[in-house]
Amino acid sequence: MDELKGVIDQVVTQQVAAGGFPSAGGLAVCVIRADDDPWVATSGLRERDRGLPVTPTTRFELCSLTKAFTALTARTLAAQQGLGLDAPLASRTSQFRLADPERRAALSLRDVLAHRAGVPAHDLFWYLAPRTPDELSEALARMPGIEGGFRSTFVYGNALYGLLGHAFPELFGVPWQEAISTQLTGPLGFSGPRDDVALPYIGMGRARDIDTRVIAAAGGLAGSIEELGRWLALWTHQGRDARGTAIAAPEHIVEALTPHMPARDVNPLLLHGLSWLDGEPLSYGLGWFLGNRRAERVAFHPGFIDGYSHLAVLLPERSLAFAVLTNVNFTALPGALVGALLDALSDDHRQPPSHAPDAAVGHYRSELFGTATVRQEGASLFFEHRGHRWPFTRTAGDVARIDVTAFGLPIPLEAKLEPIAGGFRLHVPLALDPRVPPAVFEPIAGQ
Repeated sequence: MDELKGVIDQVVTQQVAAGGFPSAGGLAVCVIRADDDPWVATSGLRERDRGLPVTPTTRFELCSLTKAFTALTARTLAAQQGLGLDAPLASRTSQFRLADPERRAALSLRDVLAHRAGVPAHDLFWYLAPRTPDELSEALARMPGIEGGFRSTFVYGNALYGLLGHAFPELFGVPWQEAISTQLTGPLGFSGPRDDVALPYIGMGRARDIDTRVIAAAGGLAGSIEELGRWLALWTHQGRDARGTAIAAPEHIVEALTPHMPARDVNPLLLHGLSWLDGEPLSYGLGWFLGNRRAERVAFHPGFIDGYSHLAVLLPERSLAFAVLTNVNFTALPGALVGALLDALSDDHRQPPSHAPDAAVGHYRSELFGTATVRQEGASLFFEHRGHRWPFTRTAGDVARIDVTAFGLPIPLEAKLEPIAGGFRLHVPLALDPRVPPAVFEPIAGQ
């Protein structure tokens, strides 16, 4: 696994150099491959003031990675109690007080778990101040649904998942936290030390603690990278743990990773750092986004809240999974890191040896933009232009990603490398408009 550690170090170095990740930022990574034990690596600090490092048992707030736990638990209990995914919930619970009476009467478990109820997210309602379940439920009655959006428009949010958690006693006869513990986190050994916690940070300062209790079923679980590795291994082993004990029904694993709702017009913030996904429309299963990478099926879910940025990824056909946890606010590092690890583990990986001189290194000139340089430092490449220095990552023999930072935002650009005598011609989409041809940078001979 030394190769994977080298990939992680390289990506972190690039992100730190580009200002996308602080040098003290806490990081925990897990890779699951087929029948191998989960492989874990950590770096950075869980508490910067005290200089305490992240360890494999450091617990992070898992944010929206919680949704897959809630979805699988709800599906398991619903099957045990004969509640179909499409059965109306109104006859069992009064939590979902939707403004539209027809929508309220028809709302089902599938509608909630697949974000297809057409209810605006209104996440600022619970984010700006602590709320009770009754306040959230009553507010839902005053939130008009999207016109024509029921079961036809994907609207990602936390309120309905949160209310589902509060409806567990009515629906299944057990509180949400107890159900999660009994069905999943208990059998998987989620019992890490409570004094080994990653504190959240925004920039150089401590982030405020957000009260997520009212939407706990959407984003309230905590866990370490070791624990999360056992959780993801459940998905790569058809619902069984490392000892072969059945924790979840295989058909529920398959069902959760099957599209239940087209996820068009996804908020781009949720796809931060995921430039390696194919450009086709996404869908949503039960607690998982579903897409493709190089035509291979991928399930993934990001997790963001003040001071934390996470990502979980599954490639079911290869029994391959990744988790990246950070205590850094809204960083693209998790997505960039998974993309690089996928490249390292792909059969068609054609990236040059990490410390060998790269053929793209050199000086270039564009008629519009002027001169630029691709420079190599150790295993890392950088694209330098007019005082700016951005990570330049070869993702294939003729493709590179340039992690531009502009307008205060990370903007990944996919550059094409056109082979010519003695090197490459670079095609870089600096117009930031897909309708405009990329800027062409010609190599400068003799430099």
